Amino acid sequence: MHQTLYTAICFFLLGLNFVVGIITLFMYYIYQFKAYKYYFAYLFFTLISVLIVFSLEIELFKDKALNHFLSSTRETTAVIIFFSRAYFCYRSEVTHDPTHRRFGWIYYLYSSVVIIHSVMSMFYPEFITDYPIYNVIYRGVVLFITGFLFYISYLMLHVVYLRYIFAGSIMILIFSVIGIWNSTLHLSPVDLQGYLFIYIGIILENFFFVFALVAHIIVSNRKKRLQSIINQKQLILAEQEIQKHTTQYLGREIHDNIGQKIILAGLGVKHLLMEKLSEPVAQKVQIVVGLLDQTLAELRIISKSLVNQQIANKKIVSILKLLCQEIDKTKTCIFSYQEEFKNLNLNYKTKIVLVRVVQEFSQNSIKHSDCKKITVDLSMENTVLVLTLTDDGKGFDTQDNSFENGFGFKNIKKRASLIGSQLSLESSPEHGTSLILKIPLKNYKSFEI
Repeated sequence: MHQTLYTAICFFLLGLNFVVGIITLFMYYIYQFKAYKYYFAYLFFTLISVLIVFSLEIELFKDKALNHFLSSTRETTAVIIFFSRAYFCYRSEVTHDPTHRRFGWIYYLYSSVVIIHSVMSMFYPEFITDYPIYNVIYRGVVLFITGFLFYISYLMLHVVYLRYIFAGSIMILIFSVIGIWNSTLHLSPVDLQGYLFIYIGIILENFFFVFALVAHIIVSNRKKRLQSIINQKQLILAEQEIQKHTTQYLGREIHDNIGQKIILAGLGVKHLLMEKLSEPVAQKVQIVVGLLDQTLAELRIISKSLVNQQIANKKIVSILKLLCQEIDKTKTCIFSYQEEFKNLNLNYKTKIVLVRVVQEFSQNSIKHSDCKKITVDLSMENTVLVLTLTDDGKGFDTQDNSFENGFGFKNIKKRASLIGSQLSLESSPEHGTSLILKIPLKNYKSFEI
C-alpha cells in the first residue's frame, strides 16, 4: 500500500517539477528575473533526488556497488536541493533590496558546508558512521544556517512575492523535520520513507511558488502601468513647458511687432480723416478705424494672457477678475464674475489651467453660441475649489457626442486632467451651456478664504 503511495507521489512530483520548470524558464526569459535560474537548478536537483530515491525504493538496479553509490549520493542531493533553493531566495531578496548583499557570507558558509558534507558522504561514508560527532556538528551548523536564513527572509515579508516564497520555505522545513524524525527513529516500515515527507513538502512548496509567480506577474504589470502613467505625465509636463515658452514668445511678438504695426496702420487711417473726404468714404474710414481699435484691444488681451508672468505672481482671484474685465471691454458680450473669497493660494499649474479653461470656454461661447452673457463663478465646497462657467447661448444636445471631438473641449478636458480635477458639462438646445470644474485642494499645504 505504502509503495503505491510512494510511487504516486514520486511521479506526481516529477510531473509537477516539469510543469513548474517550464513556467520558470518562461518567466526567466519574459521578465528577465535572473533569480529564476537558481529555482530551475533547485527543480533539477529535486528531479535527480526523486529518481535516485525511487530507484532504491523499487530496487531497480541489482548491482550492489551501484546501489551503494546511489545510497551515498541520496543525502548529498537532498543537501544540494536545500542549498539551491536557499540561494534562490537570497537572489530574489537581493533583487528587491540590494542591501541584502551584506548577508552573502552566510551562503558562502552554507556552500562550504555542502561541499564538505558531499565529499564526506560520497567518498568517506565510513568516517560518518564511525564518528557520530560529525553528524552532530554538521546538523548543528545546518540548523544555525537555516535559522539565520529564515530571519533574513522574515525581513522581506513586506514584499508580497516573497511572502509566498517564505510560506514555501515553511512547508519544506516542517515536512523535512518530520522526515528526519521519522527516519532517525525508524518509525517507518521502509528506511526511505523519510524522503516521502520531504517530497510532500516540496510539492506544497511548488504550489506556493506558483502563487508567488502570479503575484510577481501582477506586481510587474502594475509597475509597468504606473511607469507608463509617470512617463505620460512627464511628457505632458514637458509639452506644457515648451508651450509656456512658445506662448511667451508669441505674446511678446504680438505686443512688440504686430501691435506696433496695427498702431501705425491706425494712425495712418486716422490721418486720412483729416483730409477732405466725401461723407460715404469718411464713414467707411471711420469703420476701419473702429475695427483696428477693436483688433488692437483684442491683441493686447491675447498678448497679456500669453506672456503669463503675471499669472505666476498674482492671486487667482485677481487674475480671473482682470481677465473678465479685459474680455468685457471688447463689447462682444457681457461678462459677470463672482467669487466667495478674497484670497486663494494656488500653485502655478493650477492657476494657468483655470485661466486657460476660462479663455477656451469664453472663446467657444462667443464664437459658436451667440451668447449675450457669460458668468464666471469661483466658489469653495469644503476643500474643493469649484469653477462654474455658464453662458445664455443657444446650447447644444449633449447626447450628440460630436462635441467631444471638438478641439476646444479636448483642450479643456486635457488641461483639467493635468491637475486631477473633475469636469462636467451641461447643455441643452436654447438653454445655454454650463461647465463645472471641481479641483480638490486637500493636497495643498495651505489656502486662504
